[in-house]
Parts: sequence; C-alpha cells; structure tokens
Amino acid sequence: MRPGGWRGALLLLLLLLAGARVQAVPLVLGEEESYDLAGYLEVLEDPSGVLGVAEVQEAARRGEFRPLKGAFAAGYSRSAYWLRFELLRGRGFPASCLLQFLPPSIEQVTLYLPGASPLHLGSADRIAAQALMYPALVAPVELPPLAPVAVYLRLAGINTIALQGSVYTSTALSSSTDRYIVWLSAFFGATLILFLVSLILFFSSRSRYFLFFALYVLSIFLSLVIITGMDAFFFPDWLRPYSALMLRASLGFLLLAFTLFIAELFQEKMTALVWRYFRLLAFLALLTLAASPFVFFDSVASVVMMIFVGVIPVLVWLSFRMMPSVLSGLVSAFVLLLNMSGYFVYYLHLIGIIADSIIATYAVEASMMLHAFSILPALVVRLWQSERRRVEDTKMTALEAEALAEKIRKELSICNARLEVSLAAERSATQRIETFLSIVSHDYRAPLAVIKGNVDLISRVEREEGRSEDPSVIKIQRAVKRLNELMDVSLAKSRLLRDDDPGHATELEVRQLVQEQVAAVRLLWPDRTIDIEMGVNHDEPSPVAGLFDIVLYNLLDNALKYSPQDTSVTVSCAVRDRVVALCVSNVTLSDFHEQSERLFEQFIRGGNAVGSAGAGLGLWVVQQIVERHGGQVFLKRLKNRKVIVDVLLPLSS
Repeated sequence: MRPGGWRGALLLLLLLLAGARVQAVPLVLGEEESYDLAGYLEVLEDPSGVLGVAEVQEAARRGEFRPLKGAFAAGYSRSAYWLRFELLRGRGFPASCLLQFLPPSIEQVTLYLPGASPLHLGSADRIAAQALMYPALVAPVELPPLAPVAVYLRLAGINTIALQGSVYTSTALSSSTDRYIVWLSAFFGATLILFLVSLILFFSSRSRYFLFFALYVLSIFLSLVIITGMDAFFFPDWLRPYSALMLRASLGFLLLAFTLFIAELFQEKMTALVWRYFRLLAFLALLTLAASPFVFFDSVASVVMMIFVGVIPVLVWLSFRMMPSVLSGLVSAFVLLLNMSGYFVYYLHLIGIIADSIIATYAVEASMMLHAFSILPALVVRLWQSERRRVEDTKMTALEAEALAEKIRKELSICNARLEVSLAAERSATQRIETFLSIVSHDYRAPLAVIKGNVDLISRVEREEGRSEDPSVIKIQRAVKRLNELMDVSLAKSRLLRDDDPGHATELEVRQLVQEQVAAVRLLWPDRTIDIEMGVNHDEPSPVAGLFDIVLYNLLDNALKYSPQDTSVTVSCAVRDRVVALCVSNVTLSDFHEQSERLFEQFIRGGNAVGSAGAGLGLWVVQQIVERHGGQVFLKRLKNRKVIVDVLLPLSS
C-alpha cells in the first residue's frame, strides 16, 4: 500500500460506520515515482456550464462535491463537470511533479492550481510541443512540503466525458510515455498491416466482406488514434482542431462498417427478420454519422449504441448456424464472444459505466488482435473455399454445357434428317407437278398446232384470193397464241417453286411486250377497258428478261379480276436511267385490311378476293421474278379504293 493509503482507508471506514458524509482525503505522495488519483477524486455536476472557480470552491466548502470510488466517467453529456482532489507532498517526493490525465480526447479540460493562472489542457487547446512530447494531457505542479494543495479541473466536451489521472515524477513520466508510444506504434502498425492485407485480399478476390472488414479496421484505427492522443503524431497541425468532430463521425462510420461486414459475412444464414434488423442497424449507423456535427449527437449516440448491444446474441446465433457441427458451432460462438468482449467493454466506457479509459483502450486493442488472429484467417479460409467451389461450379457448368451441346447436336441431327426428308418430298412433288404440266402442255399443243395450221392455211388462201382477212380468223390466231403462252406461264410458275432455276434468259423489247400482252388480255376481257400510257422511245433498245411478260400478265389479270366492270385499268410504262418503270392501277371492289407486304406472300389473298377463283400465287410470282432479276415491286393503297402496283426492273445488259 502506498504511504498514507492506510490512513485514508481507516478514515473512510470510520466515516461510513458513523453514517457521516464521505469526504475524499488528500493523496499523500511519498517515495514512489507515480500515484493514481483513483479513490481521491470528488465530482460536481454543472448542468448550466456557467459556474466559476470561486463558486465551485464555495460549493466544496459546503460539501456539495460527491466523492468517487475510482476514475470518473459521465458518458455522453451536455453538462460541465468539476473534479477536485488534494495532494500532500511527503518526504521523498520531489516538489516539482507532473499531472497526467487520460483520455486526451476530451475537448475542454481546464486546470486550476492555487496562485496560478488557469491551464487549458483539452484536445482543442494543446500546444504542438506538448502534444509531441506527451500523447496524454500533462501539466506541471509545484507542491509545498507538508501542506495539502487543492486542485480543480473543469471538464466539458461534445464526446463522451471521462477522466482518470496520475501524479508522476518527470523521470517516471518520460519512461512511461516512451513505453506507451512504443506499444501504440506497434499496435497501430499491426492494425495498418491488417487493413492493407484486407484490401489486397479484396482486390484479388473481389469479395466484399474483405472490403467491409478493411473499413471496419480503419474506423477503429482512426478512433483509437484520437482517443490515445496519437493524433499529434499522425495528423497535421491544421487537422488536429477537428479531432473531436472526427471522433464523433468515426463512431457512426465504425458502426456502419461493422454492420456491412457482418451482413456480408453471414448473408447465407440470415433470415428475413435478421435482414430487417441489420437494415435498421445500417440506418442507425448512418443517422449517427449524420448527427456528428450537431448538438443532439449525444442523445442519438446513446440510443443507437444501446440498440447495437442486441447484435451480440444475434452474432452468436449466426455463428452457431454457420458451423457444420454443434462442437464447431460452440467453438465459433465462444471465439466470437471473446472477440466482442473488448468492444463491449469500450461501449460500457463510452456510456459511462466503466470509468477507466486505459482498461477500455486495452480491451479494444486486445479485441483487434484477436480479430487479426481469428477472423482474418477465417476469411482467408472462406475465400479459399469459395474459390474451390467456384472451380467446381465451373467444371460442372462445363460438363452441363457439353451435355447440352451434345443434346442439341442430336436434336439438330434429327431435325436435319427430317428436313432432308421434307426437302426430298418437296422436290419430288415439284418434279411431279412439272412433269404433269409438261404432259398437259404437250397434249394441248398437239390439237392447238392442228388448229393453228388450218387457221394459217385459211389466212393464206384468203390472201391469195385477194380477200381481206376475216376478223374471226385473226381472233382464233391470237387465242391459239395465248393458249401457248398460258402453257409457258404454267411451266414458269412450277419452276419458280425451285430455288435452283433463275428464270428465262431470253430478252424482249419492253414496248413490243407491253402492247402484245395488253392486246392478248383484251381478247380475254373484251368488255373491259385497258388504257396504255407508253413512255418508251421507239429508237432506243430496251430489252428486259423474258419472264417480264408473266409479270405484266399477272398484274393485269389481278387488276381486271378484282375491279368493278365499269372501271378501267391503266398500264403505264417508261424507261429512266436504264430502269423499266411499270405501273398498273385499278379501283378495287371493296377495301381490304391486309398489310401490303403480306399480299406478296405465297397463298395469301386479299379480303376482296372472296368469291373469285385463284390460289394466292399471282403477286408472289411477280415478286419472285422481279427480285430474281434485281428489281423491286411495291403496292400502294390510295383513297377511294384505288390500288397501284409499281415495278422497277433494270434493263438487260
């Protein structure tokens, strides 16, 4: 027991037994080099924050100070607090000594000594030279011999308020500070290494829990730098006045990083209710971060941290669920509780339950080291397992892809075989149609040849006798010629069903072809009017493909078939830039609703074709012939049921 300690204990016991008010006794300084102020402090709360030192001294004489059993801790509070203690220098202790106060993160600490000016020691008032020498709050004191000295401290701040103090000789404080700085430097170095390793693992694996763990470590690092006073070594001079604000913001940042890390780590085992709870925690962390610049931060932080205590049993439950066996689940839960114990102690210090800031700081540092030796290796193992599962999934996907490809190949082979059979059947049917049409054409051509021969004989006899040619004979000749052309058209349609037949290669003059086709159609439709508008030069050759007559015949046939009897059909033909522009226009019997493009499809007939013969091949044959010879065909519907079909066909070279 330190000198004078037994006297204080005896006096305290006598006062308790007598039921009197407990008064703190002076701390007697003897031959030891350092003494702790715990047990010798008295406190007075100043809710308004306006009391001066004279008023406080008067309150001390009235006995209004409350003695403390240990260090002082008020948690988050908007009140100012006055601490009082007495020092008595005994024999063997030097007259010049140093007072040290922790934690150094308190913004306003004012020291009042008898006969001296107030000394401002808070984090917002520390001078650079003192901060570089001592991370803690340090003040020199001159003690007279055998006379108690009453020391008063005024504390206020926007962060948690706590204080513990010690009395040192200059030699002891220098030695203690050196050890303190070496230990903190080693700890912060290990913390930074842990942060960098987590970042490297994140960039190599892209696993977000490494990123959130790195941010979590960084937030603890920043908090401890300010709490331990090491901001004097890490922060530039212009940044240190904002240490208090950064300490408040780091709390919200720490809670947010911790929530994101835990949610990412246990996402596979979290239920919907737990997900909602963690979303609430993330919102509260953001709320704490947003409230850091404002005066109501202490109220927000106190409520949020009380809610965050509930995460401990949730984490134990999640870690137990994550393990494959009961034993491994119990071990995991125990390790997690061990890791969280240091943070829980620090939490109790922040809210004012645990007053000793050194114990709270060491507890956090110990939990950090436990994290480094437990969670980080576990994360690395989990990363390795994830990579192994990814490789296995890739192999399985490759096997499934090969099986699917083989299945598709077999199905394609079956479909190809069926298609070959269908194509063979279609070719056979087309061949039969062509054979049939050839036979029919041959059978028709024989009697037509007889008719044509006799008609030509009659015509020659009439010319020899000098008589004018009979109009009936002329009609018979044209009818025979038209029947021969119909045979050719039928054979051409059958060849269009084959993709390997490009069509006729013979060439015809446009002007002659149009006139002959119109004359032939007029014989078939003697009661209809067909107007011709010819814009082709007589002297300029204008050859087109031989199947162009089929195009014109089909268009005229459609126009006459689907137009009223009392209307005319107009045919116009012109040649511009070696392109034949053929236009057939008529008025339809009724409106039709089909799209113009669909009328060029095979076996498609318009709505106005009901009741008339046809197979829906006319316009399709036109399009096939025109496009095979590099041309284009368009159908336009105008007002009053007028329809125009335009054909653009390049001249043969």
